[in-house]
Amino acid sequence: MLSIITPTHNPKWLRETWESIKQQTHKDWEWVIVPNGEVVNYSAKELIGEDNDRVRVVPYNGNRNIRAIKKFAFTQGRGELLIECDHDDLLEPTCLEELAKVDADFIYSDCADFSPTGAPVTYHHPDIKKAWLDNDWKFREDGSPYSWDPGAAAVSGGPRL
Repeated sequence: MLSIITPTHNPKWLRETWESIKQQTHKDWEWVIVPNGEVVNYSAKELIGEDNDRVRVVPYNGNRNIRAIKKFAFTQGRGELLIECDHDDLLEPTCLEELAKVDADFIYSDCADFSPTGAPVTYHHPDIKKAWLDNDWKFREDGSPYSWDPGAAAVSGGPRL
């Protein structure tokens, strides 16, 4: 099973995220929504418009620092692979299927921003730094993760560390 992890303080786009998750070709997943701030006590129905057995809402009442929220959120996933999906993200229909094929400890991907009409606006190559990640990750002296799989690069658009 794959766990899709979504910390959120703003449910504005969650229904669109939900629609992209429901369209996944890989069907063995759970979606863990971790609301905080003003939406901490919202139910799945309030956040995404419906109840679903594969959607769990786990409220977070702690420190509102995004790093603390994400760290808590990642402890809530039950799957073999944890996937962060922000509250305003959309997943390609084969995203989970492709990720399930990769044997790696850590994968991250590029992303594209789109206008309200659906036209691509920008394309990002995240510059993830060792210091941004929690100390639980194991890194080589050069800052690269111990486990990196060439297949992950094909899925993620290439190594960026």
